[in-house]
Amino acid sequence: MRLLLPSQSNTSSLEVGLADSGVAVSNESAPHDLQLHKPLKDWLEQSFGRSFTVVATDLECAEDDLLPIERHTYQGLGAPRRKTSWIKGRKALKMLCSSIVNQPAGFFFQGNIDTGLIPFPHPRISITHSGNLAIAVYLEDTETASDKTPLICGIGIDYQVFRPIRNRSWRMFLTVDEQAWVSSQPEPEIPKELIRLWTIKEALYKANPANNGTRYVDYHLVSPEQSQGDCVFKGTQERRLQYASIPFEEGYLSLALALSEVIQPEASL
Repeated sequence: MRLLLPSQSNTSSLEVGLADSGVAVSNESAPHDLQLHKPLKDWLEQSFGRSFTVVATDLECAEDDLLPIERHTYQGLGAPRRKTSWIKGRKALKMLCSSIVNQPAGFFFQGNIDTGLIPFPHPRISITHSGNLAIAVYLEDTETASDKTPLICGIGIDYQVFRPIRNRSWRMFLTVDEQAWVSSQPEPEIPKELIRLWTIKEALYKANPANNGTRYVDYHLVSPEQSQGDCVFKGTQERRLQYASIPFEEGYLSLALALSEVIQPEASL
């Protein structure tokens, strides 16, 4: 199943899924404004209570349009499949940059910038690409709106199409408690839950500004059965990361926000 952009269909499969989940969706969209993904934006804003710009595309960035740092990275990727996926991610990122020039700090993204200059992890931007689809997201508001709305210092998004995950790989990204929960699920549900948890862990990793040297297994989900919840870092008790996940097209999509920089305890350094 391929993502249907607004001009290609009145109702995409994502819109159907969101409507079934009680999320209000709208098909109103400029006919040539294919990149802005309103249903996904609506879901994120209802999940986190913040404003986002979201771009989704199955198009590739033309190789001739790559700028020096982008071209250097592209040429070093090797495998054609990896190059194809990466260049779709660049397309989504360039489309996102052109959409946020009027947002806070958007001046940095005016014109056809070399996206290789954008550092990741980034406090406002994250990208993901899997299968035939690339998605880029921009967090419009990171500031504290009230005493109950914490400052956001990191964002991470991940989308994965369904694929087998071998049992021996579980321990590389799931804690012992998370593995036990997955094992307790009905057999037909396990592959789906593994992909969902993988996207959550990768989104959490991307959202952590201090992720260098950390592993997916270091991010402990408070309640792995929940589609939206909190995460604590290994050796701590502070819930500095939040996530939400949803079935999306041919797999799962998750987004995470870091409420503050995740400080690694001495034991994990």
